[in-house]
Amino acid sequence: MVDPEAIHLWTWDARPFPAFPDREAIWSDGGNWRLGHWLSGRLGTAPAAETIAALLADHGIDDADAAQVDAALGGYVAAGYGTARGEVEELLRLVGASASQSGRRLVFRSLASSSFDIGIGDLAEKGEAALIALRRAEADEAPDEVVVGFSDPARSYQPGAVSAGGIAGGLPRKAAIELPVVLAEEQAAGFALRHLRDALASRDTVRFALAPTMLSVEPGDRLVFRDEEGRGPPGRWLVTRIEAGEVLRVEARRLAEPGSGATRRQVGSADPSPPLLPSRAVVSILDLPLEGGGLRAAAFAKPWTPLLLVPTSEGQASQRLGTIGAPAVIGVLATALGPGPEAVIDRGSVLDVRLRRGGLESVSRERFLGGANLCAVLARNGAWELLQFETADEVEPMRFRVSGLVRAKGGTDDAMRAGAAAGAAFVVLDEAAEAMAAGVPRGDVAIRAVPAGRPLDDPAAVTVTARLDDRAGRPLSPVHLRGRFATDGTLALSWVRRGRRDADGWDGLDVPLGEEAERYRVRAEAEAGGELVLDAESPRLDLTASAQMAAFDYLPARLAVSVAQYGLAYGAGSERREIFHRPTA
Repeated sequence: MVDPEAIHLWTWDARPFPAFPDREAIWSDGGNWRLGHWLSGRLGTAPAAETIAALLADHGIDDADAAQVDAALGGYVAAGYGTARGEVEELLRLVGASASQSGRRLVFRSLASSSFDIGIGDLAEKGEAALIALRRAEADEAPDEVVVGFSDPARSYQPGAVSAGGIAGGLPRKAAIELPVVLAEEQAAGFALRHLRDALASRDTVRFALAPTMLSVEPGDRLVFRDEEGRGPPGRWLVTRIEAGEVLRVEARRLAEPGSGATRRQVGSADPSPPLLPSRAVVSILDLPLEGGGLRAAAFAKPWTPLLLVPTSEGQASQRLGTIGAPAVIGVLATALGPGPEAVIDRGSVLDVRLRRGGLESVSRERFLGGANLCAVLARNGAWELLQFETADEVEPMRFRVSGLVRAKGGTDDAMRAGAAAGAAFVVLDEAAEAMAAGVPRGDVAIRAVPAGRPLDDPAAVTVTARLDDRAGRPLSPVHLRGRFATDGTLALSWVRRGRRDADGWDGLDVPLGEEAERYRVRAEAEAGGELVLDAESPRLDLTASAQMAAFDYLPARLAVSVAQYGLAYGAGSERREIFHRPTA
């Protein structure tokens, strides 16, 4: 209606966005902003068509047509390594668009664009098959709630989420779209509602055949059936697949009927918080012997901002390693922690901990025996010791003295024997210690923790190097290592193995093996030097006098013996070490 050449930008409001329009107590015309002529905060939008083209260009794909995608974003932040398909597919889900191949080009279109009317006379009959085959999927194959995550410019670009749908009182089947995009809350709500309506409509699919002359119909086109007698399924249909042959076999899914339903965000309802700038977080990456994967991440920052964990090298996994959504109860040891008794309550030792946030509390004996107050301490050997405490007293602000310790939980006896220095990291293992993605390689791994919605090179991002050793898959050290010297000089050894899974039951004759085969590595070291290494296939082994003479050239008066169980995928696990003295005549 208006020639674009005649459009002029004639009003620029100097009031700062988003303080205007939200602070209606200061500016009474804030309610007019949404549909008014103010340009503040609107010239920097990112049209979806141009965003898709830019993402593809970053991956070297220049021959694509996204001009028919009709949507706009506030911005898009490339927060880590990824593929063109992974980045663009989620964006298409968000804005309601499809991708198809037209000739040798990729074509992206909004679901509302490109329509064809198909009459019953245009359909091709194929034998005795139905002219139109309509199928409806089960109700539980579609989500009943859609959640969209975004960065909210009205709240200083902090992470936000909106949802559409859901069933009161039940557990909804959720579909989540989480992208590093900048959206207004009402815009995100509109995207969530549109995606929900389209997901529900797409339960209906249709199959039919067209004459070979209908080559103009392509995947991604929108079809509407028409017939003078009212035959044919009503509504709009999106072509998803075409097979060429004697006829064109077409598959399509139903599209939701056009409609908005998005709610408007009430501007001026409350004064927004001042801009929140993220600070550099204290981050701990924990490799723990926990079932279901032992990688955990815990962090604290003030002010708090959720953190995204990404690898620092393209040679590592390109997917997101995890997120830290809440600050953890973390701190440092105010006093050193030495070795202690294993598998019993240590009533004589106390430990002072200085926390960065939160607090520690005493628990009842019942809760204590049920696993409460589980925490981790970084030992001198670089491994984390799991331990529990029963009693906690705050001796000064943010400094707690804990007692009633149970050490070396989960088979972390090697870390317990190494002890921990004053200043070592301390983490409470509650729900804030987030699980990380599986598949991270063993060794020293550098992981970058980036505040949500910020670029990888943001000044508040931190890089943490952690020593990962797959403690959850490491065989536990045996226990009750005993040895007895025979009169001929042979050292008869025996021990009891432990299991990592289902090993707490008392009904069986022995704990489950937990490994592919039972095998052990036995190392014997003499006081003057030298080493004897043997393998065993049962929890006993005789170190004969001849084997000792061959390894040491004499019969040592003292032997330090270490036993470790093998895992087929892991190798030798944690060792149990004891020193045996040869009896004197």
